[in-house]
Amino acid sequence: MKERESTAIFSLLDTPAFGGAEQYMFSHLRYLNKQGHAIILATNNTKVKNEIISRLTIQERKTFQVADAPYRLDVIGNWKGFIKFFVNLPHAIFWCFITLKQLKKKIWKGYLSMARIL
Repeated sequence: MKERESTAIFSLLDTPAFGGAEQYMFSHLRYLNKQGHAIILATNNTKVKNEIISRLTIQERKTFQVADAPYRLDVIGNWKGFIKFFVNLPHAIFWCFITLKQLKKKIWKGYLSMARIL
């Protein structure tokens, strides 16, 4: 039987709080992590980041990293939020591109098991 290859999964969680949708997403990412996949979750919210880290076991923290996203893209709300979204969008795309490029290099070099990737 051929051994299944592990996949690194990058997920971006842009949220103001750790509610039901975030718990649902976290449970799925945690399940994938238990199946042998490395998880990199980026979030802009420090409270959400701390909540997620507190729910991980010491063993899970080796292959489930939580990184800081430097922006919040919130198109919901009034016209100011809409304008803010489009002003921040180029920065967000650039950050995602650079982050994914760095992660790809680290994954290829076998550094994914580091305690902190970003």
